[in-house]
Amino acid sequence: MPDIHYWEKGDLGTDLGNGLFDIVIPENQLEEILHKAHHESGHALAAHLLRAEMKGIVLQYRPTQTQLGWRPAAMWHATRISPQDEAMVLAAGAASEQIFAGSYDPISVSGDRAYFETLAGRGDKPFEYFIEDGVKLLLPHKLKIDVIAQAISHAIKRDAGLETGVGQPQSEWRHVEQLTSDTRGVYLLTEHQIKNLLRPQQFQYQGKRWEIFEVGNEWRGICSANQAVLSASTKQQLHRAIKESRE
Repeated sequence: MPDIHYWEKGDLGTDLGNGLFDIVIPENQLEEILHKAHHESGHALAAHLLRAEMKGIVLQYRPTQTQLGWRPAAMWHATRISPQDEAMVLAAGAASEQIFAGSYDPISVSGDRAYFETLAGRGDKPFEYFIEDGVKLLLPHKLKIDVIAQAISHAIKRDAGLETGVGQPQSEWRHVEQLTSDTRGVYLLTEHQIKNLLRPQQFQYQGKRWEIFEVGNEWRGICSANQAVLSASTKQQLHRAIKESRE
């Protein structure tokens, strides 16, 4: 995968003149970022399901901690939910890792755990309790987590210019913006895009109701009746049936 370049108005990166700097995210760091896609997707979906104020998923860095590099992060506010639900959203990244990998990485969840310890009103239950509840919350929506994770991957590959095979042309570099008081970065997925991803097309086929999720040019689908994942052959048949229904 090629490196990613972004425009930056700060004083980091390579000076391009006219007040702009070239910020490069190297290929080896991109692989680590992609590895965290399901973790952040778990946070995002839990926030959506629990009706927290979802802002989107970003690729960010802290100018005061540049040694930490760029990291993906789900952006959400807990103003509309209880402390217990906020704890659940915090634990949902670890829950998602457990669903997809069978366990979670203690290092990758250390930030979530540290914030959890400062959360007032959550009661005396440990972080692991909320991870278990997070698994119960997210497991019926496993495909949706995967759809968000695929969309994160698609956005990163878009910014790396993989569609052209030669990297992103300079004219298409995106601008880094101030995300919070101490972070800067770019949105990989906005709140609106996440909600659209989670709003599948409903289609009746062979006596069953199917939900079709679309990421880029890829299709993912599931049969609502029995949670059967759309196979390659059924996907082709269903795609043809939907196309014909629209003509």
